Amino acid sequence: MEETNLTEKGMLEKGEMHPAIDDALNYLKSLSYTDLMRWLDTFRANALNGEHKRVAEVCYSTLERLTSKDEHMPIADTEIFALAWIIKDGETAQV
Repeated sequence: MEETNLTEKGMLEKGEMHPAIDDALNYLKSLSYTDLMRWLDTFRANALNGEHKRVAEVCYSTLERLTSKDEHMPIADTEIFALAWIIKDGETAQV
């Protein structure tokens, strides 16, 4: 019974952001402008002719909206998490 209650409590309400979204946003904001522009260029190039074209398209669009700071262009928390994950994974791979 307790486990079911915990599962229900752990479900996000409609419109509720994931509690860890601040960590993902802070990570992305910690990147330099130069790094963000390099990633934007990387996503653009891969969206045009890369192996993971759709991932690159979504990441490009998300990063473009994030850097434009246009409040009329919403960004879903899933897009922010995915972008942070892919950039973090790419940085780790480059080390």
